[in-house]
Amino acid sequence: SHFTAFPCKGCKGCGEEHHTDKYFDQDASSTFRPLTCKKARKGPEDQCQGGTECVVGKCILSQTYTEGSSWEAFQAVDKVFVGGKQLTGVIDSSGSYVADFVFGCQTKETGLFVTQMADGIMGMSAHPATLPQVLYEQGKIEHNMFSLCVRRELHVSKQGVEAGRLTFGGIDMRSDTSPMVYARNVAKSGWFTCFVKNIYIREKGGQSAKADGRHQVTQKVLVDLYQMNSGKGVIIDSG
Repeated sequence: SHFTAFPCKGCKGCGEEHHTDKYFDQDASSTFRPLTCKKARKGPEDQCQGGTECVVGKCILSQTYTEGSSWEAFQAVDKVFVGGKQLTGVIDSSGSYVADFVFGCQTKETGLFVTQMADGIMGMSAHPATLPQVLYEQGKIEHNMFSLCVRRELHVSKQGVEAGRLTFGGIDMRSDTSPMVYARNVAKSGWFTCFVKNIYIREKGGQSAKADGRHQVTQKVLVDLYQMNSGKGVIIDSG
């Protein structure tokens, strides 16, 4: 999706005890502002953005997922800045990477959103409302792009675990252990979509697309490629 949403103060039963962070305290932010609307008529005073419903002057949005989880929130805007590469590093909030960003202030969660360690969700599809595109449009990053480098960690912690890197405005190849592999995005908008030509499985897996050695046997999976790529196609999803 393209929504960014997380639990705010007052969210009932949203699993604060399970998450890495406390609920966002909107009352402690001098720049926090809920978006407002008037249901009777559309006009300049209607601030709601995409996929919302005007309820008692607030822009309400909700999402339900295939596995049963869901959330509800009201739209708000605040100053958002990008953190450093270290979990406890000093963050530059002076303005270099600060942007006015619209997000969902969650008031209700169900399913895995309650029990998962991450608090909330950040949609990264090709949509103007996503954080990378907002940073680009406000002149904070040079290129309208982002990159994710994810590695496997064998433990978890509410204090956070360094298990990857999210880079805005470019790519960071310092952690790469094998050459970059590229796939063409076949969708003009929405989800990032690729055309799958073949699927292979490899004995004993591995940490990258590159085999650990000749001892790893690769087998092709027999699938109906037309059926697999039909409909919405095969999307690239960070999970």
